[in-house]
Amino acid sequence: MFASIGGFRSAQAFSNGFSPAMSVAAALSLIGAIAGLVLPGRRARTVVKTQAKASEIRENELSGAPEQSSIL
Repeated sequence: MFASIGGFRSAQAFSNGFSPAMSVAAALSLIGAIAGLVLPGRRARTVVKTQAKASEIRENELSGAPEQSSIL
């Protein structure tokens, strides 16, 4: 956009290209902001620890062993 309308030949040519380029940048930013508002948010992750898992963690804490995570 900048190069097709303006250029670096003079200050006036630069200004002539800068205004339309900033308008395009502002429009793209607005489109991105609207898309961000329309998209659904992240779901909260619920962590459920079973009694067996809780006792396992408690035993590891008491023994000083580091907790092992199971990532699936």
